[in-house]
Amino acid sequence: MRKLYALLLALLIYTTASAQTGELQGKVIDEATGQGLGFVPVAVLQNGTQKGGTLTDNDGNYSIKPIQPGTYTLKTGFLGYNPVEVSNLTISSDKIAFQDIKMSKVVNAQLLRTFIHNVILAYLFRQVQTR
Repeated sequence: MRKLYALLLALLIYTTASAQTGELQGKVIDEATGQGLGFVPVAVLQNGTQKGGTLTDNDGNYSIKPIQPGTYTLKTGFLGYNPVEVSNLTISSDKIAFQDIKMSKVVNAQLLRTFIHNVILAYLFRQVQTR
């Protein structure tokens, strides 16, 4: 009988503790195309310390749980895109918070100039060779 009471008490404590957390869901999308971005790391931080994180699925959807109630910063970054940070994100107990993230592609002017310069040089080189 004592084992049954101990088991019920443990179950009650676990249920109470897990019921006091929240969840964050959303989608990471390319700002220009509206397409979901797959396998993007998404992290929630509180006072600079990571408290949770995940990778998006193929369609850009993510879900982070359990998260203790509080105020968080959401961070994400992906190769070829500018990093995104969302501050003052509130997570409440027993609720799902939603936060979609639009990511813009990195436009590196120097890289573009170098590429154009190389294309022009290749074109001029071909012109010289055909004479």
